Amino acid sequence: MAIDMSACYRAAVRQALPAATIVVDHFHVVQLANTALCEVRRRLTFQHRGRRGRKTDPE
Repeated sequence: MAIDMSACYRAAVRQALPAATIVVDHFHVVQLANTALCEVRRRLTFQHRGRRGRKTDPE
């Protein structure tokens, strides 16, 4: 069974089905990693360069 990566879903599955193996699909793992990487990149760009990097002012 593949589930959403939310902690709420994981807790519910663990409580209702303690012997179940929790599996998440690769797409959502990669999507989460890309989102985290973009947030770090944006934060560091703003801290170091004082700008956000936009289409008209690319990084």
